[in-house]
Amino acid sequence: MTVFSRTHDQGDIGILCYLPLANIPLTKAVYVGGSTLIIVYIAIFVGIIYLFAVMPQRRMRRAQAQLMTKLTVGVEIITTGGLYGTVTELEDGDTLLIEVAEDTEVRIAKAAIARILDDTSAADTPQPDPPKSSE
Repeated sequence: MTVFSRTHDQGDIGILCYLPLANIPLTKAVYVGGSTLIIVYIAIFVGIIYLFAVMPQRRMRRAQAQLMTKLTVGVEIITTGGLYGTVTELEDGDTLLIEVAEDTEVRIAKAAIARILDDTSAADTPQPDPPKSSE
C-alpha cells in the first residue's frame, strides 16, 4: 500500500491519501462504474412512480369511462359532492341534467358522477363484516 502525504498551503494540516495499488487490477469484473449504478437507481425510481401514480390513474380513467357507457336517462346517480339524483337529460358535451327533488333539476358535469345506483351495483359492492361478539 502506498501512502502519500502533503501539507495544505495555509498551514500544517496533513492530508493522507491511501491508494491501494497492489493486487487489484481495474477490470470490468472488479470495477463497476458509478454511472451504471445511477442508471439502475433511476430505472427503479421510474418503476416505483409508474406503479404508484400512473397505474391507479389509468384504472380510475377506465372505471370512469365504463361508468359513462352505463349512463342513460332514468338512472339514479350519486355525484362526487354527495348529491343524489335521477338523470333526466343527457346534454351534448360533458353535461347532463339530474332531478334532485320534484320539479328541481340541476346541471352537472359528467365527470362529477361518482357512481350509479341500481340493484346490480349494490350487490357488487362489498358489505362490511358484522362486528364479532367477544364471547
